[in-house]
Amino acid sequence: MGSPARALDYGKTLAEGAQQSAKPFYLMTTRSASSAATLAALLREHGIAVVGGTRAGLGAVDRLARWSEPLAAPRPSRGAGGAIRSMQRVACGRPSTSTTPSACSRQAACRS
Repeated sequence: MGSPARALDYGKTLAEGAQQSAKPFYLMTTRSASSAATLAALLREHGIAVVGGTRAGLGAVDRLARWSEPLAAPRPSRGAGGAIRSMQRVACGRPSTSTTPSACSRQAACRS
């Protein structure tokens, strides 16, 4: 951002813009520790977050954007496990009304 005075000017401009909008505002710097204490204090007074570092900053913005998305609709139920019971019957070698593992092993033992 250059000089501390320029950074403070950017901060004042950002604070003015935030007052005129209902959207959230933040200041992201490219260096993790480059925020001056006076700039951070000014922005904190206006409810503006200061995020330092490109990777951490973009990650924080991504998390905030994902958090504000509506939740996906729940998936529809696939039933009461009929497909699993059908596969167990096939694994036992013949249709059966009992599909517990012990029933399958008893059926296998009877066939051998």
